[in-house]
Amino acid sequence: MIAIDIRAGFLIYLCLALGAAAALGARHWWQTWGEPWNISEENVCRCSGCLCTFLVRRRARSAVCPRCGQTYPNYRKQA
Repeated sequence: MIAIDIRAGFLIYLCLALGAAAALGARHWWQTWGEPWNISEENVCRCSGCLCTFLVRRRARSAVCPRCGQTYPNYRKQA
């Protein structure tokens, strides 16, 4: 067995606990950062050219079809 005094053991425990808390905080920040995708009618656009249905970010001013590249300046009226 490896002999560790109480101070070194507490220091190792403290570093591991802080590292785990930092990792969980970073994971939470990563998941909530930016604009999450919320699927609703206002975020769905259907291309009139190729009939492809795709999602658009909430605050986007225009939408571009990923299949044919057609642009929709006011995509909410097209959906």
